[in-house]
Amino acid sequence: MKKKLMVVGASIFLLSLMTGDYVSAQEPLLRGNSSAGIINQPVWFNCDFADDSVNELTLHYKTQAGTDFTVATLAPVNQPPYYGHTYEANVIFTENPGIVEYYFSAIRDGLLTTQSPQNASNQFPPSAFRYAQFLADPQGDLVGGSAGNWLDLLGSGMTYSNTKLYCYLQNVTGSWPLNSGLTYFAYSMGFLITDGADSQYYALVYASIPLILTSGVYIVNQADSTFSRLGDISYSISGGLLHMSCNLSTFTADPNWPGWPPPNGYIEPLGATLTAGLSGQFTNDFTSPTIFQPQTQYLDFNTNAAPVLPVYMLGIDSGASIMPRITYFDLDNNLPTIRKLYFDADSFTLYSADHVYNDSSEFETTIGWPGDGWHRYFFRFSDGQLTTATPMDSILIGNASDCRYLPGDINSDEQRIGGDVTFGVRFFKGVGPQPPDSCYLDSTGAYLYVAGDVNGNCEFRGSDITRLVAFFKGTAPISYCHFFPPPLR
Repeated sequence: MKKKLMVVGASIFLLSLMTGDYVSAQEPLLRGNSSAGIINQPVWFNCDFADDSVNELTLHYKTQAGTDFTVATLAPVNQPPYYGHTYEANVIFTENPGIVEYYFSAIRDGLLTTQSPQNASNQFPPSAFRYAQFLADPQGDLVGGSAGNWLDLLGSGMTYSNTKLYCYLQNVTGSWPLNSGLTYFAYSMGFLITDGADSQYYALVYASIPLILTSGVYIVNQADSTFSRLGDISYSISGGLLHMSCNLSTFTADPNWPGWPPPNGYIEPLGATLTAGLSGQFTNDFTSPTIFQPQTQYLDFNTNAAPVLPVYMLGIDSGASIMPRITYFDLDNNLPTIRKLYFDADSFTLYSADHVYNDSSEFETTIGWPGDGWHRYFFRFSDGQLTTATPMDSILIGNASDCRYLPGDINSDEQRIGGDVTFGVRFFKGVGPQPPDSCYLDSTGAYLYVAGDVNGNCEFRGSDITRLVAFFKGTAPISYCHFFPPPLR
């Protein structure tokens, strides 16, 4: 049954809810994750928040056995364009915390944006630490003519589970009367939920106004100024706080309900106290503005999948630079604490604009032109606990054909015959001359005698003489180090 907002006491809901219109249609959201858990080593937490006016960004974390959340301030990474809106902090756990629950919050220009703990057990009323605490409301800011300071709000908060939504209100007195004679009071936690250009107002209400309003979940229709009761709420006054809760399925009674989680990732809650009587209807007080993200992150210290590096490449800007790119995938969405390219004797850090790793992210960087010749490289990433590396690879820059050699021609007479075996044996016994210098440097900066490396393991050792003998007997092939292939002859 729908009722017109002009009915006594009803217009106050529109007043309280529309106060939320200070919020823009699209708000920046908190997006964060952590590195893998490892005891007595820093665990890194990153959070992206695309708003340059942020005053404070905080991490809230709790161990599995903990009874409250610890708060840590995150500092800006400040590495645009990849990490211009990324903030970080690290925490050292000296003993196994089990599953760490954590969430982020940000304050900018008096507006709180916050994720939330999860009331997974559906405890009602929830413990205090299970609420995302909203900003405090000043005492004494009641509208003139209000009946009493029980209508003066001081604080509020929200939490959620997979099936329910929870909220609380705090006032000056800790008492929540529903009437004083023929004057009636209502206490509401309303919220705006947006779906594209459309928006809907909902409210959990604690009230008992005869023939007009009872405690429950309501929707306000902006088009025709009516409100409808969608269903029941649970309510409790405990410790001076008014707690309210409802099933998320209750909202589906509205055909325009856009679903849960919210399409835009957040709702815009606003608490209010309301008066209806013979002298009129008005809002007494309302809480501070908030952007509420029903989202919680978890880090399990007891399980971890190694990251994967499925695809990589080197882009070439001839004569100018090399642009390495690699795809990083982590099933646990752990951020990489090591993200390196090792190129010849140097190492370079890679960066990504995509900080969601459980659906893969591409990392990249740019390095200076290395000059002509063969160059060796590989990538190494770590999620903070487990390290993954690509195989050693090589790239040819320019023309390397000036270094001509024949695999197995150990004495450099441009033939591959039995005399090469004799030359190699004498060298390893220390009674013969050194092999000629090679054109190719190995990863240590020393010359690798590539003509003598006939088993292809990128070393010149006695095993190469054994392989060369087997080759002449027709029982084994010869090969070469794949980093330094011989030129076409």
